[in-house]
Amino acid sequence: LAGVLDLILVSLIARRMGLARHHMAALLLATSPFFLLAQTSFQSEVFTLPAALAGYLALLKARQNPPDGPIFPAFLVGVCSGWIFLGRPLTGVVFATSMALGLFLGRGAPRLKGIFGAILGGLPMLFLALAYNRAQTGDWFLYPYKSYAGMFGPWENPGAAAADRIP
Repeated sequence: LAGVLDLILVSLIARRMGLARHHMAALLLATSPFFLLAQTSFQSEVFTLPAALAGYLALLKARQNPPDGPIFPAFLVGVCSGWIFLGRPLTGVVFATSMALGLFLGRGAPRLKGIFGAILGGLPMLFLALAYNRAQTGDWFLYPYKSYAGMFGPWENPGAAAADRIP
């Protein structure tokens, strides 16, 4: 379902950008070997690519509105950035930074109102990530993967109990 959503979003982005054969963009994506490989797995890319495409589509919509127009598309940019952050934190930060530049710079950009809307959209997702960390590790800022990698990484953790030292 995520792959089908990706194809629909790519087609919508191509249409919004004015491509005459916008369906060809979806066809090119559907026949891409990496796309086919990634969509048959449970990797995080499967679940973050639709958010990236939807966020970019929302950015294009936000840039078409006048600067004093509605902030809902910018809010969606923030939600999509936060969704990516939940699955891939560094990718989420990079995506959010590029979307912030897109909202703030250029002709037709909604500027501060758009940035405010994006922040409002992203804050609930950030809180969800922090709450998940707290529930899993007892610390708001310690990711479960970091905790796992410290115990089961390629190097032995000398601070771990003897039973937990698994190189």
